[in-house]
Amino acid sequence: MQMLVTDLTRMRYGICVAGVDLATGTRVRPVLPNERQFQIDMTRHFGGPFDVRAVVELGSTTTSGQRPEVEDAPVTLSQIRQLSIMDSDEFLDRLPGYSSPSLPEAFGPELVPHSNGRSLVVPEGKGEASLAIVKAARPFEVRVEGSQVRARWPHNGRDLSVTDLRLFKNDGATVDGAQVNRLATRLRTHFAQGRPVYAAFGLGRAWVPEHAVDRTKYHWLQVNSIHLDGARKWRLPKPDEESDEE
Repeated sequence: MQMLVTDLTRMRYGICVAGVDLATGTRVRPVLPNERQFQIDMTRHFGGPFDVRAVVELGSTTTSGQRPEVEDAPVTLSQIRQLSIMDSDEFLDRLPGYSSPSLPEAFGPELVPHSNGRSLVVPEGKGEASLAIVKAARPFEVRVEGSQVRARWPHNGRDLSVTDLRLFKNDGATVDGAQVNRLATRLRTHFAQGRPVYAAFGLGRAWVPEHAVDRTKYHWLQVNSIHLDGARKWRLPKPDEESDEE
């Protein structure tokens, strides 16, 4: 399977990668055996195959996940290799064909507001899918909040975690404040000019926050990656280069 990488995501103990099967146009998330996570050395940071817009060979696999992670595709680490990097204009041109009209249509009616008033969740084992790309219908903002990056949708009060790996330093854990500020400025410009912005959303594995009163396990919605035109180097930086020059 050849996959175009659309989501490159910071995780607690590694990274998560997702994209599109170029042969079918369906969403796919490569997963390793025994619930192992991909590590940062599989990214462009360290000469690995994974980067946004990368076309990678995954080997012989097919999606076989359980709800909502229906996109999960078992892979063997040694079979993964990068084939090319898709041009940024072609990448943006393809996104509408891979996108959903809205979050409810992508994830199903079981995507509901959490009692905290700002998150969206799906009960454990429910939902139609765990990945979606949606064109932003209204402006949203990004900011640093402690050790996280957050995206706020002012019109409806939603405030979601942003785990786009390009907003973190080469350790994959430390927020890159300068990158977040550049993205925030670019988003304001794009929305003011009516230029397209796409958000790649994902549902995490079901869990309960440590201090939550509600002990129900939910899949929490997050922003895996943000895509916008005119940023040819909006990729992972190598240690000796800048990543966010137009």
